[in-house]
Parts: sequence; structure tokens; C-alpha cells
Amino acid sequence: MKKKASLFKAIGLMSLALFLFVMFSPGFTSAATVDFEDLQLDSESYWNGADESGKFTSCEASFNNNYDAQWWDGFSYSNITDTETSGMDGQYNAIAGSGQVSSNYAVAYYSAWAESPPTITFPTPQVVSGAYFTNNNYAYYSMLEGDQFAKKFGGDDGTDPDWFLLTITGRDADGNETGTVEFYLADFRPDDNSQDYIVDNWRWVDLTSLGTVKSLEFSLTSSDTGEWGMNTPAFFCIDNVNGSPADQDADSDGIPDNQEVADTVDLNADGTPDNSQNNMASVKAAAGSGQIGVAFAPGGTVNKISAIKSIDPATIEDTAGRPENMPFGLIDFVLRGNAPGYTATVTVHLSEDVPDSAKWYKYDQASGWKDYSSHATLLNSRTIRLDLKDGGYGDADGIANGIIRDPGGVGYASSGGGVSSGCFIETLWNTPVFGD
Repeated sequence: MKKKASLFKAIGLMSLALFLFVMFSPGFTSAATVDFEDLQLDSESYWNGADESGKFTSCEASFNNNYDAQWWDGFSYSNITDTETSGMDGQYNAIAGSGQVSSNYAVAYYSAWAESPPTITFPTPQVVSGAYFTNNNYAYYSMLEGDQFAKKFGGDDGTDPDWFLLTITGRDADGNETGTVEFYLADFRPDDNSQDYIVDNWRWVDLTSLGTVKSLEFSLTSSDTGEWGMNTPAFFCIDNVNGSPADQDADSDGIPDNQEVADTVDLNADGTPDNSQNNMASVKAAAGSGQIGVAFAPGGTVNKISAIKSIDPATIEDTAGRPENMPFGLIDFVLRGNAPGYTATVTVHLSEDVPDSAKWYKYDQASGWKDYSSHATLLNSRTIRLDLKDGGYGDADGIANGIIRDPGGVGYASSGGGVSSGCFIETLWNTPVFGD
């Protein structure tokens, strides 16, 4: 047991050393998470390159695409939630039912006959932390049930050692290979058949071992191969490139698993648990022990809160203008509206009182820490109203695309007074709160 523990400890130290080495290597550049939420789509739709642009860009990362009237390869993107459609009609559907923590995700098709494999190209060389992967409906049901071209994985008796493998290759600025990472989208090789699996949710894959890369290339191989090549449909889905394993969302509700609140939590005190309300989402605060939620008025300009998470401000290196205390951390939420350029009003509900010196601060990489008092109003000591505009004030992406992303939080100095009876702009103690 001591030898095994020592081995695990040594492996852990080696992994940490590798991570620190690549993070501080010359030429390393950090990058924002590519979550595809800056791409505009109608509800339950996809983009497959039919505009013949040859690529799309999300968060400055470029995704290749080749399209003609017969087929496409490379990357497409989608927000389809249907998990039951099989065959070709399910090629744009993630079997997980949504993006990893939000609506949009990318779908890749790998063709051995294409000029290039699915490729992500970054604006500058960087160490990519990792990404989330899952199967699309087409590949999933083909492996689960078999189809006219491909076999059922495991065979009739479930003992065939089938597998479906995604290989990610890193390349530097000169096109040289930096390494490869393998991830099994399905694996029936274990002797114990109870360990066989076909991935049906989002799985995190660490890519730091690839070092500093300018691009990532993706290829697929399968145990089910015939005269004309691989029989298994050559698709996979990807989301949150350069994300974090802490953001895993097994139930695909847009809230990281480690920040889910209990089903009894009712931050807006309307008698209905927050988890039961379609117009409200609440999370555990990443900083402190509190909880924080966001709500919108039904029937207005906001259709849904597609993702929400809390961020510990201590993880952000930029401290210029950051308040001393942020008891609930930053709350990063994504709103889906009914039209590009819409305005929205949401209420933020806190589990604890805030002092009268508190203000609402916003943060993004471009602008840093900013006082958002001009568009924030304290309704009571635990409730804040935020006014937002798609592509304008309060929208981190600055694009009128039907999506508002608003990372912000309550902050104040250490000497900040008692329970609030003031406001950011004005005190509106009697203003109705959504859900009241």
C-alpha cells in the first residue's frame, strides 16, 4: 500500500511539474474559454457551412469547415436539444441534449478523404487546458443499436471488444506536432462487460500535455472498419475549449455540478424552490458559503437563462479596481433573448445581507474591473436589479446577437458599514421583485 501511495504521489508531482512547465514556458498565452455562445442561432437549429464561408470563429478561435451541396466536413455548430433522433437526421445533435453548461456546442465530422481534418486554430500559440467531448446522436445510436452500415458495439452477445477513439494532435506555429491525446468515445474492450460504455454526457479531456500549440487537429478511428474505411459514423461534439474540469455539468442544466443548490433553496422567497422555476437559476457561491440566484420576468424579452456559474475573484490575476470583499464572488450568467439588441432586466437574489457601501462590479478581460452602479439598483438588502442590453451595457461580448453574458458581483471595502438602506442609484424598497 505504501508503494502504491508513493507511486500516486510521484505521478501527481510529475503532473503538477508538467503543468507548471507548460504554463510558464516562453510563448505561453492564456485564452478565454471557447463556449460558442457568441454565435447566433435560432432555437433548435444549426450552422453547417452552407454559406460557403469555409470556417467560423468563436472567441477568436477559428474552426475549419468544408461544404458542398452533398456533404460537409470539419466543424459545424448547433443548439439542438433532441436526444432521440438517430441516423443522419441526428448528425447535428449532441447526445447530452445541450452544450456542456450552455446552449451552443460544436459538432465535428472527420473524413479521411478531406483535404484537412477538423482543426481549431488559435490567434496566438497557447497552452490549451482541455475541452469537453461527447458523441452526437448519429454515432451514439449507431454504436448502441447498429445500422445498415455499422455494427452494434459488443456484438449480439456484448463480448466483442469494440472501440471508438478520438485522437487530438497539437501543432506549434510551424506546424510541427507537439503531441497527441487519446479519448475513447466508446470502449467495449474490458473483460468485465459491465465496464463497457458509450459516452452520452460531456466528458472533460485534459490537453495541457500537448504544450504550447497554435492549432489542434482531430481524427477518429474505430474497431468497426471495412473495405471502404471506418463504418462507425465519424462525428463527435466539443464544447468549452480552454474551460475547466470544475465546470462539469452531468445533468446539462447549465449549472456546474459542484455549484448546484439544494432543491429546498428559495432565494427569492416566493414559496417555490428556485430549482423548480424556469425563470430563475441559483448557484453556490465560489467565494464564501453563500448562495446567489438570477431571475427574470416571464413573458418579457428574456427567454431563458442558459448557463450560470460562480467564479472566485481570487482566481483572476487582474486586481486593478477589484473591491476588497466579494462575498458571493462573481456570478457569470448567459441570457437568451427574443431578438438581437434586446434590453433585459433581471434580479439578483442573495442568501445574506450586503452592507450599505456595496456596489455591483463587472469584470471582463477587455475592460477589467468596472463599477456598474449606473445600471444596478438595490431593491432591498438581499436583492439587486440589473439593467442590461444585448450588445451594449452589461453584455460582455459587445455583440447584438440575442445573447447577454454578464459576469459581475457585489463588492465592498472591509470597512463597509452595516446592512444596506442605501442604493446604487436609488432605494426601491417597495419595488416588486420577480416572483413576489
